[in-house]
Amino acid sequence: MLNRTMCSNVKLSSVISNEKSPRSVVGYKITKHVLDARTGIPLTTGNKDPRLFLGLSYRLAPDSHSQYLMVESSALVVATDKSLSEELFHYDYERNKADGYPEAHLQVCATSETWKKACTRADGTTRELSRLHFPVGPRRFRPTIEDLIEFLLVEKLTPGHPGWPDVINASREEFRIKQLRAAIRNDPETARQMLDELDT
Repeated sequence: MLNRTMCSNVKLSSVISNEKSPRSVVGYKITKHVLDARTGIPLTTGNKDPRLFLGLSYRLAPDSHSQYLMVESSALVVATDKSLSEELFHYDYERNKADGYPEAHLQVCATSETWKKACTRADGTTRELSRLHFPVGPRRFRPTIEDLIEFLLVEKLTPGHPGWPDVINASREEFRIKQLRAAIRNDPETARQMLDELDT
């Protein structure tokens, strides 16, 4: 999908990791010894030097029934340099996040005098904008890589291949169906009730 929307000849890798229990890590230029995304994917469709880079990492694990793979965590980073040190923003997802922050969230690396004022807390401490976790939907309806690609291309922040909207829409529909199936597995009674309503 990346190569049909805003990249050229990008190859992702999948590495089996035994950090705590077996996981499949998907990313760009990762190895068994380097599982974190430390190299950004150049966002360019031709020979021009990229202006932006994408950091991408997914950790997949078996679901509770060991029947399907599920995303345990993911990170999508947009930066202006290949090493991802000049970050603009990132989307994070961490299933069952324990520290009170939302499982799916957006963090923006920017500042202004207005934000500095707003980030002064009631107890007098301050927190930078880049440390704030903006919730972006529940587990089943969180932003996807398709949403990020659409944002970058609609806003013309990076060039796109002809026909990219069709690629995004097809991939998004595939994801929607998978999420719907997972939601039904988790709540079959609601699905039965809805089907009964449709049958009447």
